[in-house]
Amino acid sequence: MNIFTKVEFHCHTANSFDCDIPLLKRIEKYRDNGFTHLAITDHDVVLSKADRALINSENTLIKIIPGIEVSTHIGHIILLGCNHRPFINSLFYLVFLSKVFDYKIYVPHPCRKGTGLLYEYVVNKIPTWYIAWFFQYVSYVEVWNPRDTLKDPLEVDLSIWRSLESLMWTVASDSHFDDDTYDGGCPMVGLAEDDEYVKRFFSQKIKLSEVKIPLTLRAFLRYIKSALRYTYRRYA
Repeated sequence: MNIFTKVEFHCHTANSFDCDIPLLKRIEKYRDNGFTHLAITDHDVVLSKADRALINSENTLIKIIPGIEVSTHIGHIILLGCNHRPFINSLFYLVFLSKVFDYKIYVPHPCRKGTGLLYEYVVNKIPTWYIAWFFQYVSYVEVWNPRDTLKDPLEVDLSIWRSLESLMWTVASDSHFDDDTYDGGCPMVGLAEDDEYVKRFFSQKIKLSEVKIPLTLRAFLRYIKSALRYTYRRYA
C-alpha cells in the first residue's frame, strides 16, 4: 500500500535575508497542515549545527529535508539534501556536488524574471548546450508556485523541452511569510502528466522552438561576475 507523502520542496526561514519566520514556527505551520516532509531552502545559506540540533531535539513528526537555494549567473538553483554551502556557484560545481554527495538538483520557478533558469536562458541568451547539459542532472522542476507572474511563454529549444518532459514536476509555496504557503503540497513522487499545473506549464509558460544560442563573451562575463559576487558574499 502506498503511503501518501505531502511535501513542501521550497520554503524559507529567518536564515534567509528576505524572511523573518523562525525555523520552529515554520516547521509547526507545515506539520499542523498535514505535511509529512519539509525542505528548508534558504537563500545561499544552509541549516546551522544549532538549527539541526534544535530540529533533532523537537518531536516535530515531520521529516526535515536540508537544502539551499543557490544564486547563480542563470538564476536560482536548489540543492536538496545539502548541509554545506557550495564553495562556488558554478553549475558545473553544483552538478559535481550532486554526484559526489547524492544531492538532488531542484529548479525553482524556472520562468520567473530575474531568478528563473529558463527566463535567464532566453532573455540573457545563455548558451543552449549549457542549459540542455545541466538539465540532464536535474531531478525536479517546479512548474508552479504562487509567486509566479509570467505572462508570455518562453521559447525553449527541443533539447531542453525533452529534458523537461522527463523530470519530476512539483509545485511549491516558495514561502517567505506566514500567510503565503500553498497548503495543497506535492506528493514525493511529483505531479502526474495530466495535472493542471503541468498542463499549464507546457501550454502557457513555455513553447517549443529552435533556439540554438552559442556561447558569447557577454554570457561568459556574466558567469564570472556571478561567481565573484557569490564568493565575496560567502567570505565577507
